[in-house]
Amino acid sequence: MVAFCSNNVGVATLQEGDIVFIESQSSQSPYIKVGTMSKWTHCGIVVNTPEGMKVLEASKTVRLTPVDIYKTI
Repeated sequence: MVAFCSNNVGVATLQEGDIVFIESQSSQSPYIKVGTMSKWTHCGIVVNTPEGMKVLEASKTVRLTPVDIYKTI
């Protein structure tokens, strides 16, 4: 599944391997929007960890972000 987080996709519906997209507020977001002609400027992959579902993403570093926090970025 591909989930667009601003559409309020329920965390319970996400599964490992799903790709989630957000409209981030980073300084490079306007350039990404122009270059891709899309409002979606950041994405990650849902992974299941012992601590629960997280999003594997890369920004300044590669990190795991809890799914519920990822939806509010």
